[in-house]
Amino acid sequence: MLDNEKMQQYCEEYYNDVFRFCLSKLHNREDAYDATQETFLFFNMRSFNLLDINIKSWLFWVAYYQIQHIYARRNKDKALLDAYIEKEFPTDRNIETIEMQIVDASILAYANKIYSSLSDKDKALFEMLYVEDMSENHIAQKLGLEPHALYMRVSRLRKKISQFVMDELTY
Repeated sequence: MLDNEKMQQYCEEYYNDVFRFCLSKLHNREDAYDATQETFLFFNMRSFNLLDINIKSWLFWVAYYQIQHIYARRNKDKALLDAYIEKEFPTDRNIETIEMQIVDASILAYANKIYSSLSDKDKALFEMLYVEDMSENHIAQKLGLEPHALYMRVSRLRKKISQFVMDELTY
């Protein structure tokens, strides 16, 4: 049986470790906070049955099952969304087409968000690469750059976009 002081010590000592574990599995801060909170609430409820050994591994075990509950909830939410789409849209339309329209709209909104975060030079390069679908040799000639210099600019642009996406995923 753990006393309150010992429980507090374990919470302070292992909270960040459990949170990082949850975040690494869920890839979503809010869900990771939820899983961590549920883990420590369960720890608080069960502390009277626990011995003062292997607490960290027990916490990770509980966190793992909290993560599984969140995955199940995500699947349930997706099923509810699918049911909503089937109910709200006419049945004579192809449901896959409607889902693709929704996905296309959300992708377009996300692409616009990425595009608006770029500088004017990066926007011009982005348009030539992805909108106008120009070859890199043609872009290099148009911008008056050596192929290696263009390669570096394209590489930096892709890195900026990747960083933007990663920042969005972690917040």
